[in-house]
Amino acid sequence: MSRDTGRKQLRTILRRETIALHDRLDRAISRFDRTTVAGYARFLKIQYAARKGAEDWAGQMLPHALCPPPLASLISADLTQLGRSMPEAEHTAILAGIDTSSQSAALGAAWVLAGSSLGNRMMLRQVCDAAPQMPVAFLSDPAMPQFFARLRPLLEEDVRDPAPAIRSATAMFEHFVQVALADERLAA
Repeated sequence: MSRDTGRKQLRTILRRETIALHDRLDRAISRFDRTTVAGYARFLKIQYAARKGAEDWAGQMLPHALCPPPLASLISADLTQLGRSMPEAEHTAILAGIDTSSQSAALGAAWVLAGSSLGNRMMLRQVCDAAPQMPVAFLSDPAMPQFFARLRPLLEEDVRDPAPAIRSATAMFEHFVQVALADERLAA
């Protein structure tokens, strides 16, 4: 049992501090019926645009060990199977402003990207149950859950100053929310 030293687990802090943005992103994405081709394609286009931009950013800004596996190519494959065009990657100004000069800050951004795999598993079950013909390479890929499992020990460490991680996690969520809310140009 640990003494209370004023430190808290980073993962707990990040969840608490970003819950409103997480909920906002969930609401923005759940507008689409992922059991229809049109709704699922729209969801995938938003994911591709936001994730490809975030992956491009992460590949340049995050330390290799904290760089999530790329998933944009899997989303692209799913969209191709649906006969849909590929949107442009969104490189929002929000991404450019994320400071990753500390491990804490880099972890905050990586946590957002990796944590999406938990929601993907739930969506995978829903899509497969309701529309088993849908392509699910993105939702079913095991690489991100494996990456998240490797991150967990770092996220469960106690931190004295979580502010850099909170700022980067908040910014990464804001990037995804901005792309999701501006999705009219990505319409299926």
